[in-house]
Order: sequence, then structure tokens, then C-alpha cells
Amino acid sequence: MKIRRIILNILCFLLGLAVMGPLGHLFAQDPVTDALRQLSSENVRGYLQPVIDGFGANLNSGLYHSPRLAEGGFHARLEVIGSGMLIGEPERFYHATPPEPFDRTPVRTATILGGTGTTVTGPGGVEYQFQNGQIQADLFGLGTPQLTVGNLFGTEAIVRYAVVPSVKDIPNSSLVGFGARHSISQYFPGLPFEATVGAFWQTLKVGDIIGVSARNLSLMFGTSVSLFTVYGGVQHESTVIDVNYTYSGYGSTPGSKVSLHYATDNVLRWTTGFGINLIGLHLYTDIGVGRVTVVTGTLGVGF
Repeated sequence: MKIRRIILNILCFLLGLAVMGPLGHLFAQDPVTDALRQLSSENVRGYLQPVIDGFGANLNSGLYHSPRLAEGGFHARLEVIGSGMLIGEPERFYHATPPEPFDRTPVRTATILGGTGTTVTGPGGVEYQFQNGQIQADLFGLGTPQLTVGNLFGTEAIVRYAVVPSVKDIPNSSLVGFGARHSISQYFPGLPFEATVGAFWQTLKVGDIIGVSARNLSLMFGTSVSLFTVYGGVQHESTVIDVNYTYSGYGSTPGSKVSLHYATDNVLRWTTGFGINLIGLHLYTDIGVGRVTVVTGTLGVGF
């Protein structure tokens, strides 16, 4: 029991780092929010699209590991999910439209994950520079806590919950999610593998700037041999994001509000993973491939 309490304390500490780190890096008031406020509604989607896709892909990761549901009796597992979208060339650039009175022909420039914004020249030699990228990394990550409880008629419940208070430049943030998965292989005892179906819904709010709602349906297969598990499956994802800010860019009306509603481009994902289950300790890692690629690592404790 003492060892289990130590592991739980470590998990809580890692959870705090996992949730606070990405949110603080992305949403510190300076310079990311300032950059957003310089964007018109016609350009903000392209600038933010990699982050929109990243939030959707990361939130929909790590929900399901071994497809085997415990055979009867109560079981519970507390986990910290660390997931990250790989950032490639398509995530670093987009085509933006210069503001009037500049030539309105779209130009290639940096997204929030890119480098230096493109500079265009207008009448009289006046120059306008698009926003620079604000996050220089090869991985856009997110950490989430997860509690899995079961088993009732081959079904278990999955819950995610975290609240991060406002600290310095980091706005208050909250994560709420719930779902379930159900064994379908229990109806076909001759199957050489385990199979489950699952559904999950969650919301992430970051201050008054960002609101994310994610849903998914999954079909998963796998098998376990001794301490080891291999699994894979397909997942349908639906993620929408709301962005709200006050526009203060070139030619703007002071105090004008911008409210935008977008959906992610990532819809279908194929996942392949591997896990090790020790006494009370569970380790999983997998890769999900869709429009974007996500790698996930999970550390869990439970029985």
C-alpha cells in the first residue's frame, strides 16, 4: 500500500506538469494572444489550424488501450496520458490574404507553429508583416488525466477531469470528459482476439479565448500474452473549436469582437499500440495515423 501511495503521488505531480506546461506555453498573454488579436477573421483559421488539429488529435488519444475487459468484479485504473501531434511542413505554413489597401492575392506565410511571417509591400512602399509563428517545436503535446472503472456486463466507464486555476499569464482552464467501451467479443466466444466498441465526449476550455469540444467512436482489436498486449483499431473523430478575441490589427475598428467556430480536418484515425501490464502498474504506447500523426504514452496505476 505504501508503494501504491508513492506511485499515486508521482502521478499527481506529473499530471500537474502535463496540464500546466502545454497550456502555459500556448496561451501566455504575451506573445500568443497578442498575435491572435492582430489576425482578421479571414486569416485566423489558417494561422491556428495546426493547433486546432493538434487539440482534436491529442484529446482523442489514449482513451483505449488493451481491448480486454476485466472478467467480472470491480476494477479501476488512474492514468496520465501524454500525447503529441507530430509537426511537419504542412503544419508550419498557410496562405493568408493581405489586408486592404494591399494587393489581396494570398501569400504563403507562417502558421502559429511556423517561423517568420511574410512581409508584403503596398502603395507608397508601405510594408505589412504577417504574424510570426509562436511555438517552435517538432511536437505539439497535451497531458490529460483519466480514470477507468468497470466492469458491468462487459462495459466500463472512462472519465477525464482537470481544473487549472489562473497563474500569472496562464488563463484558468478546465477539462471534462466521459465515455464508455463495451466488449463485443463476449458475444463471439470463438474469436481468436478481443474486440470492443467505444464512444467518448469531452470539452476543454482555456480562459475566454479557446473552447474545444471533441467526440469519437472507436472499434478496437487486440490480444494479450502474459504481461504484454498488442492492439489496434479505427476511430472516427469529430472536434470543433471556438475562438473569441478582440481584433486590434491593421485597419481594425478598436474593440471589435471576433468569434469563430471551426471543425478539425482530422476525421478517421488508425491506431497501433503496445503495452506492458505489471502488478498494479500499466504502461502503453501507440501511434495514430490520420490527416495528422499522433504518438501517445500512458502511465497508469490500478487493478
